Amino acid sequence: MPLVTTSIDAFLDHGRQELQAALEATTAVESHLILALHKTDLEPQTDSTSNE
Repeated sequence: MPLVTTSIDAFLDHGRQELQAALEATTAVESHLILALHKTDLEPQTDSTSNE
């Protein structure tokens, strides 16, 4: 059964690599969103929909 075990291990390793890449991409997007939110929090807020 070593060939089957090797195939399963290779499959699982590939899955781990895919998950790691997805986690890194998600973390990068999250960082950009947090920076964007902080930037908008620092800018003056104007409500262009209000006609008061």
